[in-house]
Amino acid sequence: MGLAPGLVIDLCSGYGTGTIAFREHGHTVVTVDWNPEVSPVVLADVRDLPRFIKDARPWGVWFSPDCRPFSYARHVWARYPDKTIVPEAMETIWTVLDQIRDWDPTWWLMENPRGHLQDEIGPPKFETNWCAWGKPYRKPTQFWGKFPHNLAQPCRHAVHRQRVTSTRDPTRRAEIPRAFAEAVYQAATARGPA
Repeated sequence: MGLAPGLVIDLCSGYGTGTIAFREHGHTVVTVDWNPEVSPVVLADVRDLPRFIKDARPWGVWFSPDCRPFSYARHVWARYPDKTIVPEAMETIWTVLDQIRDWDPTWWLMENPRGHLQDEIGPPKFETNWCAWGKPYRKPTQFWGKFPHNLAQPCRHAVHRQRVTSTRDPTRRAEIPRAFAEAVYQAATARGPA
C-alpha cells in the first residue's frame, strides 16, 4: 500500500466519520479498527499495528479510543465496580500515544466524550458539544492533541430533540458530526499538508 503525502491515520476509526472530510477532499486516509463490521482499511488492534503502519509518516492522526471505560454513565460503573476495564483501556491509550510521538505528525487529535479519561491523562485541549455541529443531542466531547485551532463550541439549547442513548449501536453513537469533521479538515489544512 503506497502511503501518500498528506496521509491521515484514523485509529479506532469506527465508520471513519472523524476523518471523512479528509477522504472527501482527496487525502489518503487509512482507517484502523478491530471491528470487521465497520470495514476498516486495516483490520487490527491498535495496540499491535502492522509494520507498514508503524513505519508510515502520517501528516495527521485521529484517535477515538473506546469511551465506555471512562463514561460518566452509571450503568458502566455498576457493571465494573472495580474499574477492571480502565487498565486495559489505558494500555491502549498509552500505546497509541507512544506511537503518535514516534510518528510526530503535523497534527493529531484524540477524542472522547466528557468522562473519566481527563482524570487519567489530564485536562483536554478543548471541549465541544455535538449539538453545536448539527446533532440532535448535546454529547460534550473532549479533545487532546496537537492541533492549530480550538474548535470548542458551547451548547446553546435549552432542550435537545434526542438523547445520545436513543441510538443503541455504540459504533453509531460514536459517530462524529459531519460539520465538525469538515471544521477539523479546514483547520488542519489551513497550514497545508506536509
